[in-house]
Amino acid sequence: MRGIDLLKFGITLEQLKAVKTIIAFDLGHGESTCCYTRVDGRMVPSPVNLDGDSNQKLVTALLKKNSQDEQWITLKLGRDLSFYEEVHTKFKSIPRALNMGEMEEGSGYTKKALLQAFVKEVLKNVRIYNEGLNMDPDSVLLFIGIPSSIQWKNQDLAYADIIKEVSPYKVVIMPESRAALFKAILDKKENFNLLDNGLIVIDLGSSTLDWTYLLKDLRTRQVESEEDSVNLGGGLIEDLMCEKGCFEDTSSNEEEIENLCKMMRMLPAYIGKTDIEIRKDALKAYEAGKKDRSVHAEDNAPKDLQKLRLELRAVKEEYFDSEGKLKKSVRYVTKSGKARNITVDRSFMEDEKSGVIHRKMNLNTKDGLWTGSWYEDCRQLFRDVKNTIGSRPYKTIILTGGASKMGFVSKLCKEVFPGVRILLDMNPSTCVARGMAYAGEMDVRATLAFPEVMDKIMEKIQSPEFIQIYSKRAVELLNDTIYEEAIWPAFVQWKELDGKHKPREIADTSRQKLTALQAKDDYKEKVKIAIAEGVYSKKEDIIQIVNEAFEQIYRRTIPEDYKFTIDYEQLKNICDGVIYFTFNDAFEKFIEGALSFLGGTYGVIKTIDKMMDSKERAHRVDRIVSENRHPVTKKYCTKYLESMIEKLLQKSSVKDQLRKLMEPAVQTMLDDLGAYFAE
Repeated sequence: MRGIDLLKFGITLEQLKAVKTIIAFDLGHGESTCCYTRVDGRMVPSPVNLDGDSNQKLVTALLKKNSQDEQWITLKLGRDLSFYEEVHTKFKSIPRALNMGEMEEGSGYTKKALLQAFVKEVLKNVRIYNEGLNMDPDSVLLFIGIPSSIQWKNQDLAYADIIKEVSPYKVVIMPESRAALFKAILDKKENFNLLDNGLIVIDLGSSTLDWTYLLKDLRTRQVESEEDSVNLGGGLIEDLMCEKGCFEDTSSNEEEIENLCKMMRMLPAYIGKTDIEIRKDALKAYEAGKKDRSVHAEDNAPKDLQKLRLELRAVKEEYFDSEGKLKKSVRYVTKSGKARNITVDRSFMEDEKSGVIHRKMNLNTKDGLWTGSWYEDCRQLFRDVKNTIGSRPYKTIILTGGASKMGFVSKLCKEVFPGVRILLDMNPSTCVARGMAYAGEMDVRATLAFPEVMDKIMEKIQSPEFIQIYSKRAVELLNDTIYEEAIWPAFVQWKELDGKHKPREIADTSRQKLTALQAKDDYKEKVKIAIAEGVYSKKEDIIQIVNEAFEQIYRRTIPEDYKFTIDYEQLKNICDGVIYFTFNDAFEKFIEGALSFLGGTYGVIKTIDKMMDSKERAHRVDRIVSENRHPVTKKYCTKYLESMIEKLLQKSSVKDQLRKLMEPAVQTMLDDLGAYFAE
């Protein structure tokens, strides 16, 4: 569950520094909500008012009183729609389809144009109806949610571009599953670690059922994650309500029969008849009318399907909020001009034989076409989630999203996951928006802090303390090789020369031999290992730097035994081609010390520029062997190695490569912290 790369959306660090307010816009297929928070982390994300009546959510819909109007209208669920001539509700689609000019069914508008008009209206409402909220374009960052469905994969940049065309603010896209997960952690009040024990978040929205599994243990470094999305959304319930209500006889038997009885009592022919006699004739009339309606079912098709869908959705929300106790009629006009009623009650919605949730339907899934009911498919999807996660541990399931309010959903979840703790989000409508606002604030603060943290890490890696660590390991690996293949052979070669020669020549010969040695692959590999193991040996210093910088953001720290995830092979390879350093002038001091006589009548004799014949040269070199002065001479390699590594790490190309290599490792630490960002 990685943090969001804000910079890939074309936002610079300088622009981020000016951001003061996060607006999180959960643009759903069925409803939309917005929340805001401050970047300084000093407030809990709060919903914003989206209209003049202080509503905190709107139907994802656009309306016009007539086609001549230029002003689009947004609305809350349950508003009287009789005054509106145009109603558009199904314009959200994947960016690829939007950019290809996909049209909204039954209208002359492209879905892209309608979606952009809706976004523009909602953002205008946010500015108008939230007095005191800082909405200066330079100080606001707008986050938009994106489903985790495979259809939306890799379309975040395209979606951002579509929104940016109508947004005065900088735009970032965030996965809705990430937002829902972080909102769940944010709301946690109990004293138990959700992610340490494994957690499943199931988000039932209007168009899709998204689920996310996450297990993160920073101490054992056990990380497990999985997510998927299936197009079983709550909006299908409204389609089924329309289908059942318009093309089947859905009036309540008792309600219609009672209405017929009332009407018959007013007729002269029924004066004096008993209630039993009147009811008997009412039943006959009801059955005749039922057959007539079945024959002429097409006449019952609604004149305006979009309006009826919204009316039924409002009643559906009321029904499930009332835990199935609601009984309400919805009136609509058919294409043939007849007025009809659809009565919504428990029998209509949940009867095991004919209820809406048990009505057969077609659902396209990645496994093919399913032909069960919403109820059956929901249960099967829960089973699929369980089978996909398999033996990986989890102790908690959090249900969120507007469709999770349907009571039977939690019932099915408990049935499929017996013994697992099932938590139902108390405010599922604003879950994604609130989680996105909080996670967005975290991402902004972390992004702004990241360059400074990397500077501190690089400074630490190049410090004398670290160089000494690298050098110590290099000495362990290379000292014998350098001495036996570059230094001592130069002494022997100098000894065997004809004529007179200065000791300084030993340095020149050593440099030549060292240059040849540095071209060997096994030597270069040992240098790389020394650098790599040096970094790993002091990873706790790097962890400390990260903790000091991000503890205030994430409210949690990385343990010292955390598994550092830097790529060891790449760390070795950045040294390739940049280790060609030879002995510096200080090496001449080593030669003097090796060849000079210590003590005795001669004392210390400066020898570096003295011309020596073959006898004296042989005498001085042989004394190194006879007096066992090799261990002293080998120590000269240490200063060379320190100098070599210091110069290596000062090269700009190595600095850049090392920083690029360290950044993903540090980012992984931040991602792990980010999953725990709430206390």
